[in-house]
Amino acid sequence: MKFISKRIKTKEDIFSAMTVTEELANEQEFSIHDVIKMRLATEEACTNSYEYCRAKGMSYFLIKWSATPSLIEITVRQKGKASFPLIEQADVNTGLRGRGIALMVHLMDKVEIRRRKNCVELYMNKWKGE
Repeated sequence: MKFISKRIKTKEDIFSAMTVTEELANEQEFSIHDVIKMRLATEEACTNSYEYCRAKGMSYFLIKWSATPSLIEITVRQKGKASFPLIEQADVNTGLRGRGIALMVHLMDKVEIRRRKNCVELYMNKWKGE
């Protein structure tokens, strides 16, 4: 199993995280379609955490990856007590914001919100071929 962890402080770090996801998925020989899905889910998760952290005056958040030949897990962790529900909306959201979580749920095989002491984690995974 391969593990990678990275602090995200800037918008440029988000692009770096997307690249890590892509390289890891390619290394594990995931399909190009799954690579694109995971890269987009990484971007959405990191953008959400980046905006939250900036609004709360936090300087960074963490993203962690673990990978096997058949599974990639991505966890975005930020300090905070607030949590949010995972709701799949049947209606199309035409507003400027608010589609990220629903998009991640559709792109990945599993998405969960987890509470860890004084942190909130967004956990996502993708199985090869599913």
